[in-house]
Amino acid sequence: MRVSFMSRFRVALIALLTLAMVPNPDEIPRFLKSQAAQSVIDPLQSSNAKQVALVLEYPPTYTSDQLAQDRKGIAEAVTYLLGQFGRLTNVKPSPSQVVFLEVGIAGGSLPFWWQTSAERVTRQYIYEVEFEKFGPGFLKILTHVTASRELPVGFAFGLDANSPDAEARIRGAMGGLMDLMGLPRDHPARSVPVPKWQAPATSN
Repeated sequence: MRVSFMSRFRVALIALLTLAMVPNPDEIPRFLKSQAAQSVIDPLQSSNAKQVALVLEYPPTYTSDQLAQDRKGIAEAVTYLLGQFGRLTNVKPSPSQVVFLEVGIAGGSLPFWWQTSAERVTRQYIYEVEFEKFGPGFLKILTHVTASRELPVGFAFGLDANSPDAEARIRGAMGGLMDLMGLPRDHPARSVPVPKWQAPATSN
């Protein structure tokens, strides 16, 4: 199925902005690891973008066509980011307080898992990683937890906010992702600040 221009345009905004729309990181409980988070890590490490797109949660109101379009767009975005950052290795849970600049991907046009749920059903997982092209960095995974299951809703690649090259590298990845998805050159999203994530130390 070919993704239409409007679908690609929408996914561009999703990929860049959805994860930045969730509340303050301090409001999201942080855990070290889970099977839901691991279901994203494994395909990322093997550069399987289609599998990453398959394991993410999407809005329950999606039609089958909308789901197929979003998954295709997300898979393309994941492929692009993996090409920019390079292979992920040495992935390990980080319990420490960290601050990093990020570029992220999630399904849906809004953080649906947060807006339609009680406050404490979103979890964050932070991992220290080694990017083939950029060296040390971070992987953030957000999940949606209900009484019966936990599903990943999105992830982000991050670089230490204190690194002198972090902002230029993240902005370059953001710009390339916007190009890939057909975002107009004069769109205001191209001038938004680079998202910064300040993860509290884990309490468990």
